[in-house]
Amino acid sequence: MAARTRRRIFIDVTPLRQSRDLRVLLGGQLVSLLGNQLTLVAIPYQVYELTHSSLDVGLVSLAQLIPLLICSLYGGTVIDSTDRRRLLIRVEIVLALCSTGLAINTDLGVRLWPLFVLPAIASGLTGFDNPTRNAIVPRLVGTEHISTASAMVQVLNQVGIVVGPALGGLLLAGAGADFVYWFDAASFLAAIAAAWAISPQPPSEDATRPGLRAVAEGVEDWAMLPELEALGCDAAQGYAISHPLAGPDVTRWMLDFRSTSGAERTVTTSPVRPIGQAA
Repeated sequence: MAARTRRRIFIDVTPLRQSRDLRVLLGGQLVSLLGNQLTLVAIPYQVYELTHSSLDVGLVSLAQLIPLLICSLYGGTVIDSTDRRRLLIRVEIVLALCSTGLAINTDLGVRLWPLFVLPAIASGLTGFDNPTRNAIVPRLVGTEHISTASAMVQVLNQVGIVVGPALGGLLLAGAGADFVYWFDAASFLAAIAAAWAISPQPPSEDATRPGLRAVAEGVEDWAMLPELEALGCDAAQGYAISHPLAGPDVTRWMLDFRSTSGAERTVTTSPVRPIGQAA
């Protein structure tokens, strides 16, 4: 009974025990993720300190969003057709240089344009970095442990997202933005060393040539999967429920798929009242 309860509450660490490459990769990712979260706190802080404009802070985020979307679409085709280990190392090196640039900008006297350009470059590279890691993980474990290893990656990301900004606020108040950026740059060394230490990750045998045509084919395939549409709607509803500022009358599509002769879809709508709002 106790063993069954532990299995339900805690993640099975068997993949970590069996795969040395997985341990190394996740260890480097944790250090790098913490450093990256520190930088994500420091950038808007510096922009506001320099301009005292909330609009400029929002524009910095917008400048990061556009390259992220573009590179995320194109990144998948590149990842499938190249050695993922080498790609990860190259991306991590450029990300380290971006953080180094932010640190130098702070040490020499903060200027505004690097706070727009360098984070935008780093954000675009994230469209290669995260998918590459996610594509490597299933190769490091047996088929029966893929879901467990993926859960570990998600837990790791959540730990970094929670701990990183809190630690970033403390370091900004105590050591300053330059220390935060240098720490982030140094954290990439751990990620680079971890990627270097794992086994080679050759491209997929059936990989298509990277390019706009491959991107278009991928988007077309994605649009033909109704399950992904349902997943997006469920995520949107979950966001609305958990965020009181979403408003009392948010309506989200609820998709119920029935497997009969084909993908018969029943679409209903229901008002969603965020938690904390009176009925």
